[in-house]
Amino acid sequence: MTAVGRVLADRYELLEQRGRGGLGRVWAAHDRTESRDVAVKLLHGPPDDEAAARFVHEVRAAAAPAHPGLVAVLDVGRDTDGTPFLVTELLTGRDLRATLGAGLPEPANAVAWAAQVCAALEHAHRAGLVHGDLKPADLFVGEDDRVRVLDLGLARHLAAVATTGTRLLGTLAYTAPERLRGQPAEPRSDLYALGCVLYELLTGTPPFGTGDVAATVCAQLDAIPEPPERRGVDVPAHLSRLVLDLLAKDPAQRPADAASVAARLTETPPPPPANRPR
Repeated sequence: MTAVGRVLADRYELLEQRGRGGLGRVWAAHDRTESRDVAVKLLHGPPDDEAAARFVHEVRAAAAPAHPGLVAVLDVGRDTDGTPFLVTELLTGRDLRATLGAGLPEPANAVAWAAQVCAALEHAHRAGLVHGDLKPADLFVGEDDRVRVLDLGLARHLAAVATTGTRLLGTLAYTAPERLRGQPAEPRSDLYALGCVLYELLTGTPPFGTGDVAATVCAQLDAIPEPPERRGVDVPAHLSRLVLDLLAKDPAQRPADAASVAARLTETPPPPPANRPR
């Protein structure tokens, strides 16, 4: 049983559990070798030896390229009982899921956070990496109001060692239609997920997410989302249009890349038409 004081691989001493999810638990830990505090994601397991070994190899290969908006993977390995773990830098603040739980942010904050996510995604996509499971819990807002993207490119590797053995498609409310059709994640799949997150930041709920799995899947595949500006919130029309473009069912109809999304987020909206006398 995992407990405070447990030492993984004779190196990482677990100090405090910070969170838990379907794939494992996140701990604040102390790295005895480097004399620093870190975050450890201890995955449910142990899985079979082949899956765990593949996890360690593939995660090392998929480690995110250095960028201020990407959380660095410091180590990956297996404990003495075979349980896989992932070590990253330890952050202070809270993720967007917790932020949304405290209330709807101002639209300006939502836009600023989304622009930062775009910068991180653009850097990753240029390096050939996609996130594949982007959702509010993977976007961490630090005490300096800087957003960091967690678990970049690790979704399928984390899923490979899940005890259920089921294929990970990510949280359905943020999953692009092409993923649900069995196609691999691509950069524009991340942009669709970002559109779902931004929709929720602006309105309080994701565009699709009824709580019923079958209904959510059908909605992601076929339903047209209601424009955010019609949800009773103060959302500028140009921002609402961008969100709908991100949520296009056909990836080819979404913005070309994260950089173009960032440009649209930060551009000055056109002034309303003046009322001219006849």
